[in-house]
This record gives sequence, C-alpha cells and structure tokens, in this order.
Amino acid sequence: MTLRSKVTAILLALFGGYAAFSFALQQFVIYPRFVELEREEAARNVDRAVQALQRELDLLLPLATDWGTWDDTYEFVQDRNPAYIESNLNIPALEGLAVNALAIYDAGGRLIWGMAYDLEADAVMERPALFAPELARDHILMAPVAQPGDLVGIVQDVAGPFLLAARPVLTSAAEGPPMGIVVMARLLDDKAVSRLAAQARVDVELSAPPGDASPIPAHKSPGRFAHSPVEVVVGQSSTVGHTTIADLSGTPVLGLAVTTPHDITARGGEALRVANIALALASASVLLLLLVGMRRMLLDPISELTTQAVLVGSRQDLSVRLNSTRRDELGLLTREFDRMVQRLAEARQQLVEQSYKSGIAEMASGVLHNIGNALTPLGVKLGRLKEALAAAPVGDVDLAAAELADPALDAQRRADMESFLALAGTELAELVRRTGRDLEGIQNNVDHIQQILADQHRFSRAERVIEPVALAPLVRESVGLLPEHLAKGVRVGLAPELERVARVSAARVALQQVIGNLLINAAEAIAVQGDRVSLGRIYITADETVIEGQPMVHLRVADDGIGIAAENLPRIFGRGFSTKSRGSGMGLHWSANTIQLLGGRLFAESDGPGQGACLNLILPQAAATISTFREAA
Repeated sequence: MTLRSKVTAILLALFGGYAAFSFALQQFVIYPRFVELEREEAARNVDRAVQALQRELDLLLPLATDWGTWDDTYEFVQDRNPAYIESNLNIPALEGLAVNALAIYDAGGRLIWGMAYDLEADAVMERPALFAPELARDHILMAPVAQPGDLVGIVQDVAGPFLLAARPVLTSAAEGPPMGIVVMARLLDDKAVSRLAAQARVDVELSAPPGDASPIPAHKSPGRFAHSPVEVVVGQSSTVGHTTIADLSGTPVLGLAVTTPHDITARGGEALRVANIALALASASVLLLLLVGMRRMLLDPISELTTQAVLVGSRQDLSVRLNSTRRDELGLLTREFDRMVQRLAEARQQLVEQSYKSGIAEMASGVLHNIGNALTPLGVKLGRLKEALAAAPVGDVDLAAAELADPALDAQRRADMESFLALAGTELAELVRRTGRDLEGIQNNVDHIQQILADQHRFSRAERVIEPVALAPLVRESVGLLPEHLAKGVRVGLAPELERVARVSAARVALQQVIGNLLINAAEAIAVQGDRVSLGRIYITADETVIEGQPMVHLRVADDGIGIAAENLPRIFGRGFSTKSRGSGMGLHWSANTIQLLGGRLFAESDGPGQGACLNLILPQAAATISTFREAA
C-alpha cells in the first residue's frame, strides 16, 4: 500500500468519523435542546394567556370598587331608594360597564337587586345561579362583608364561566361598617376568549376541566385566582400547554390550553440541515484541498525523491538530479539528497581514480564509509517526516458550523437561543480543533447558526397620540355611527364652515367618542318628545376664535329637542347627573374631562325646557408638535 493510499484512507476515516460524531451530537444533544426550548415557549404561552385572564379580572375590579365605594349605593342598601334603581340599575348601566351581571346584597346576604343581560344578543338572560336570593353567612360572596376587601375570580354557571369581582358597600370615603356587597360578572364567552387570545398573542382554548382534576389551593393574595401548574404535551405537529383554573372556592372549573406550532423545532431542524449541507460541502472541499495540497507539497516530492533513490540504488545512476527549488523542509531534503548523490558520484570517481593506488579492498572500505555517513541523516529525516505526516491531519483542521437565525423571533427568545447555540458552537469548535486545525473556515458557518437561532403588554395604560385632526370628516363619521333607532328620528345638518375651519389638536379616537356622545344626547333629547309630527333637527357648525391669545376652534352641536332647565345647566357635566330615566350620567362627565385634558372646554346653552339646546366644544388649533396624553376615566 503506497503512502498516498494510506494518507487518503486516514483522511477519509477521519472525516467519516467526524461526520458520524457530528450527526450523533445534533440528534442527541442539539435537537433535543430545540425541543426543550419549544416546551418552554409553550409554557410561557400558557402563562401569557393566564396573565391576560388576570388582567381582565384586574379591569373588572375597579368597576365594582366604584359602585361599592359610593355614598348613593351605601344609602340605597339601607333605604332601598327606588330613585337609585331607576337612575343606575338598568340595562344601559350594564352596557356602559360592559358586564353581563350585576347584583347588590345587604350585609345579611339578602339580594336587594340583580340582573343578567346578554350584551351580544341584546336580551335579558337568566340570572346566574350564583346570585341566589339569599346567601349563607359562610358563602364565598359574603367574604368582603366578613373581612372588607376585594374578591375576584372565576365562577361557573349554566350560561358559562363568568369573571367575577365583588366589593363591600362602603361610603365614598371608603368607611364602614360594610352595608353589603356589590357583585359584577362578565361572561367569558367566545368573544372574550378571542380578546384574551389577541392580548396574549396565542391560540387560547377553554374547555371543561379534566375529570381527575384535583382541588387547587386557595388564592395566595387578594385579586389573584388559582390555577394548576402548567403541563406541556409535545404532539406530532404542535406542542400543547394546558392548566386548570379554579373558581373562588378552589374547585377546578376551566381547562385552559394553548397550542404552539412546532416553529422552533422546524426551524432548528432546517438550520441543522443547512448546517449539515454546508458542513458536508466544506468538509469535501477541505478534504479535496488537503489531498491536492498534500499531493503537491508532500506526496509528489517524496515520490520523486523515492524514484531518485531507486534509480541510484538499482541502476547506480549517480547523474540523476531533482534540482528542487522549494524552500521548505522537503526542498532542503531534496537538495541535500542531490548533494549527497553528487558527493557519492564524486566519491565514486575518486574511488575509481584511486583504485589502482589503494586497491579494491581500501576502495570498497572508503565507499562504504562515505555512504554510511550520508544515509544516517537521511533515515533520521525520513522518520521525522513520517511522524509529521501522521500528525498533520489532526493538527491542521479547524471547523465551524453555521446555522440560520429566525428574524421573526422576539428579543427574549433570541437571547435564549444565542446563549444555547454559543455553548453548542463552542463544543463543536473544540471538537474541530482536536481533529485538525486546517478546518478553520467552517467556524464561520457555526457562528452563523448561533446568530439566526438566537410575544414582545404591558398594559398599564396606553398613551394616545395628539395629532392635527380635521373636524369635517370626523363629524361625518360620527353622524354615521348614530344608532339606527335614534338616526331615523332626526335630520343632521352640517354647516359649510366645518370644511374651512383649521384643524384641531386632539386625540382622534377620543375626540370622535366625545362628538358621538354629543350627537347621541341631542338625538335622545329629540326622541323624548314623542308627540312630534316632524323629524327633529341637529345642526353642527364651527368657527375659529382666539381665547386668551390662543387660536381655538369653536364647534357647536345644536338641537331642537326637549331643552335644559336653567338650574340643570351647571350640573349637566357632573358625575352621575342625568335627567333621563335610564341614563348613567357618565357620558357627558367623561366627555368634559377628556376635552379638558386636551386643553379645551365643553359647556351647554339652552333657553329652557322645550327650547332645544346647544353643546359647545372648544379645542386649540393644531400646532406643529405632536404630544401624548393619558386617557382619564
């Protein structure tokens, strides 16, 4: 077997062993870590869904607090005032609160008032079984009375699961003793689940709890609900994380599941396939370069040197010369061999010339002595060369594997992958360095894989952008949003001045809600006059003005409705004030606060009952800068 065949076999065995080791490392070390990352992602997705559910409860609690900590409610629980029921306990109140059920109990657990309403179907629904006519002292809903505080969580009813919040009835100063409890509930229907899924940015599915679900420990702190530890099941095409949610008493009532597609393992497998292809190509290239390079730098010169030695030995032809111009050790060895042969030829010539003088025996002795002196360093150098050849494939190869990164991953996921793949890249690089320092180019590929495998809720309170807003299109949009039962009884006129006034500086969505409130109030003021024979009229106009040196826009919404009594003009924008039997008194109050935050003013004018009214909205003209404001309740 020639030296060339041996070197080729050694290199092929080396690269084949490395390929097998790399494949085993990917299958049994790297890929399982992708699976573990996917399991962790599935668990985080469940946590996000649970947090979204908690936020819904956190948003429901302030509503119950507002009603429970209110002097009017406190008095109503004691005197059962019918005016309180007429003004506050009605369907518009449920719609305004966006809750499906509202109940008020006294301190003894007796139901004073309760109603359930399907907001989607716009129909009264059967009152939840939880709202019993009378509650026992040890009933879970009586907890806020026994020990004043919050009670939030999930309850299961025939209509489905409800998000529930309860607060003790106290004075507006949050003083007692508690007169009862206010309970509000919101149905966790398909629309609510879709909203939760959108908030958490995951695929949420609610179902009945498993039949073998164990009781879940009670809440650890007020305002929190209990759920079982998250369990993750890896399926064929997706990973499903699920948990069981308990009601107020710790009984499992809901199963929450989040399906996570196999994106991480799919992309990880794709990256490994690309890395394997790149590694195979790079290995083949390096192997080819090694074979070609070793042939040109080592094997061919050694073959030529061997041929010269054979010729010298077999033919005794001392005229053969390699005349190498190489500057490395092989070139030096070849030149030294040429000089040795030259000296041997010279010695031979000398022996011939001196044969007659020294005799055959002395000539033979001299030749053997000279050849022995020349071959001794040659054997040492050939042995050293053999050792170098045996060690060369191990010490000169340096590999690096490259993987692709996923640009759609969020920052947290990217950091996790970078940390993990950095460790994998380091292990691979160490393996490559041990097998050969000449494979350095593959390290770039390994670094590349580390970079592509390396949400995104915050909801506190979202900020709205203050921007220049044109009034005319905004008013037209608001007119188009009038409820049908109100729009068919009025005729809305828009003054041409609306198209010419300057833009105002406002939050577009907030301003549209304010204008919508003004239009609805005007239309309702007209609808109250049930004996009208003609359509009511709402006329909207605007002009520019200057108030205290600041350019402003004055918008007027005038109607020919029932009008406003003089004594009510100062109170019309107050919290809870309403002249309508089913009004909540919150629309104009919120509108006035919102306009004030925008740097404007909202006030009303009327010549008295039956004379119509005009609501005046004043806002600053748009400036060049854009700012933000936080919406106030």
